Amino acid sequence: MTPPDTRYIDREGAGLAYQVFGTGPGDFVYYGSEIMHLDLLWADPHTEANLGAVARNGRLALFQRRGLGLSDRVDYVPTIEQQADDIIAVMDAAGMRRAVIGAPGSACGPAAMVAARYPERVTGLCLWLPFPQPIDGSCDDPWADQAEIEHMADVVDRVVANWGRGRTMDMWNAEMRSANNRRLMGMLERSSMSPAEARAHWEWSAGLDYTHLLPSIAAPTRVLIQDQGVSPLSWAERMVAEMPNASLHVMPVPAPGSSIGEAYYPVVMHLLELGLGPKKVAEDSRFFGTVLFTDVVSSTQLLTEIGDEEYQRVRTAHEHAVRAAVAEADGQVVNISGDGTFSLLDMPSTAVRCAERIVREASAAGLRVRCGVHAGELQREVANATGLNVHVGARVMAAAGPGEVYVSRTVRDLVVGSGLQFESIGTKRLEGLPDVWDLYRFDHASSPSVIPPTESLQTPMDKVAVHAARRAPRLMRAMAKLANATDRGVRVP
Repeated sequence: MTPPDTRYIDREGAGLAYQVFGTGPGDFVYYGSEIMHLDLLWADPHTEANLGAVARNGRLALFQRRGLGLSDRVDYVPTIEQQADDIIAVMDAAGMRRAVIGAPGSACGPAAMVAARYPERVTGLCLWLPFPQPIDGSCDDPWADQAEIEHMADVVDRVVANWGRGRTMDMWNAEMRSANNRRLMGMLERSSMSPAEARAHWEWSAGLDYTHLLPSIAAPTRVLIQDQGVSPLSWAERMVAEMPNASLHVMPVPAPGSSIGEAYYPVVMHLLELGLGPKKVAEDSRFFGTVLFTDVVSSTQLLTEIGDEEYQRVRTAHEHAVRAAVAEADGQVVNISGDGTFSLLDMPSTAVRCAERIVREASAAGLRVRCGVHAGELQREVANATGLNVHVGARVMAAAGPGEVYVSRTVRDLVVGSGLQFESIGTKRLEGLPDVWDLYRFDHASSPSVIPPTESLQTPMDKVAVHAARRAPRLMRAMAKLANATDRGVRVP
């Protein structure tokens, strides 16, 4: 199969590389992990065969995280929200209204957010080797044995410390660690990103928690995990239990010396089955969204102090300011009642920044306002949103004091890497709601961490291989097939 042209779309001033190819009844999106290169994929005969299998059955949009591989470099790690938006942007550019989305490793989080937030765009979800909770020691309710999590964290640390040497294969089972796979993975590592970028991206991944999204994913979902791999089975089992329409599939151990492309073949089959087999369409009325509540504190006292006419003027100006802030955040003011407002926004970080602006502008106008932000599954109605999580958002706001923005644990976890800083105020009981809730006070917004510039480890031979993969993919596939056959069955520690 001839490799397709690489296309680019602008994402906040940087070009995001993607490829679209294939014909058939299905639409598929594969959002790759950190370690991927759109040209080198076509140099492996088994990977090319996998891509061809999808192309014969539908269109496939193929890309990886912003700033890596063939994309323009950026000096930050995009947040889960930015990555989810990138998936939608590629789908729009490819003319895909609905698609099956596949993702491996840390790419599973953004894919899950798309499925939860935009159920009308997702016909199925295939998550390969997901890690839904932090592995950096910050998780206080781990779904896996702590020893398993620490082992995985140690493996990741070794991969990053030895970037460019193919140690990513340590995350696969032992049968995959052949000399040829090490060489290929080393070239993929060096061609995907620099050591500093690898460290920054893995640190972001290690702190990500997207478990709050799982109950809102209604699309048919398959969670795939390796037998004898480093990703804990209990993680996958709990993920499946949390999602209403998910199933767990343990991939068999590949034959000794199997290529990376051969190991991915079962993943491709699951992707195709989700897109072409019987499917249950997610109900458009249920979606994952963010609610923002505001309230003027001590409004009766202020009314007494300044009088009816002046208070009406101040309140009207405040309502206009709220509408303007929400509109600029691409949100919707759902309701204004008394001295409070209820708005709906797409993403948690956008809602927090919007709330901070509302509080700041209200203070400048002489009003003391409090805000609450929460995210979760909502029920869409005409010009409205309902559900338990709407009430949670209102109660989070009620717990805040004048000039404060409170957020739930869900919001705090989903804005990792955004530069938003919070102070924990502990667990609180919220009126009318069961259990206790972890609440956080918004502190300040800082610029996201900047990845320090470092030299790429890509060697002259890597550059030759990338050029050859683009210009002579058939020759590269023939050479790769020979190399794989030569060391089949030979494992490297």
